[in-house]
Amino acid sequence: MNQSECIELRDSIFASQFQTEPKERLFRFLAVEPGGVGDSDATVHFAYAPAVWERAGYGSTPNDVVTLLEATIDETPYKDKNLAVQFHDYLRGGWPIPWGITAKESFNNFPSLVLLEAADGKVTGVLMRDAHCGNVNARIANAYAEPHEVEDMIEELTALAPDEQFMGWYKDCNIAADSIDAAIALTPESDAGQKHVLVYRQMEWLWGLWNNPAKPHAYPMELSSVADFHGTRVSAAKRRSRGELEVAKAKQTIPGDYDVLDQALALLSPDDGGTGTDYEAIPAIKMLCDWWNSHAPEAMRPAACFRVYVWKSNRRTFVAGDPEEPAVQANDLASIPTYAVFEREGRPTVALTFFRGRLFNKEDACGTQTYYANGEDGWQIGVDLDQVDEAYYSLKGLRAIERI
Repeated sequence: MNQSECIELRDSIFASQFQTEPKERLFRFLAVEPGGVGDSDATVHFAYAPAVWERAGYGSTPNDVVTLLEATIDETPYKDKNLAVQFHDYLRGGWPIPWGITAKESFNNFPSLVLLEAADGKVTGVLMRDAHCGNVNARIANAYAEPHEVEDMIEELTALAPDEQFMGWYKDCNIAADSIDAAIALTPESDAGQKHVLVYRQMEWLWGLWNNPAKPHAYPMELSSVADFHGTRVSAAKRRSRGELEVAKAKQTIPGDYDVLDQALALLSPDDGGTGTDYEAIPAIKMLCDWWNSHAPEAMRPAACFRVYVWKSNRRTFVAGDPEEPAVQANDLASIPTYAVFEREGRPTVALTFFRGRLFNKEDACGTQTYYANGEDGWQIGVDLDQVDEAYYSLKGLRAIERI
């Protein structure tokens, strides 16, 4: 088969959708190359998301997918060709086929600007394509924090050929513009009218999502600190701008007792958690809440859960035990009314912020309102009242300390 025939077959297969709602494509990435195994006329390379197949009511093993793929090929003009099929587990080993001949949704070919901004506002960098196979923004920010590191990375990216891969992203083109807005105007957007912007400005990486203002319900782009959210490595200048641990210690409600923390960690069991678990009753969580309720001021004592934060001294930030929660700066932690800092030489420094339990939670217009141990408003959670058990995150946090 020649290249044009391979592209025709590729597009025919990739257009296939499950007929259940929502209608989703069978494959995440798909390519057809001439030749292949033995005397094959062509090889069909595919990757898929098992969750999509499960939502559609299909088996989700590679063999299940191959069976339906072969049935799909039988409905094309190339059914009598000798075709090989090759599965690629893209989350483990990446997608090895050239990006330019790969069929993919616009969302999985997401335009992402990576820019270095000069003092005069001019930017240089590249347009990359994000396949949404991992958090590349955080990886880049962690690997390239100092100005000279960023300069070297931008030079490396501009030297890449189109479609070459970098940390799971694929090169599109080089960019040089008088401003971020000019770079945005020069580059394509997704089918939904969006693109990512990752820019190194004033010693740190900032990230934002640009939306085409002509699209319905578009909102302006706001750039926010990657390191402040993810707790990644920062430049020396950024680190100096952050508060020291002493800021958080000075405002803590009571000092933490590391012996109690160690005893609680020793109580953790692999069986803790799971469907139907009363997380507030897990022994390790209950021990720490009992300690707080015995030592905190009386008005702050009905605690039944907590959030965990681990201090990273080399970054001057607390990393949350819940990987979906942003990192917390010492100054921000100091504004929380009910917390303790646990310190011991040679051990990770940990802060626990204590909350009242689910019996105190209240339904509100946003879902559920939680409360700090002293009764002040805690978190607003967009979930129904009966589905909220914040002690689940207490367990996740203790597991994070355990791993350290």
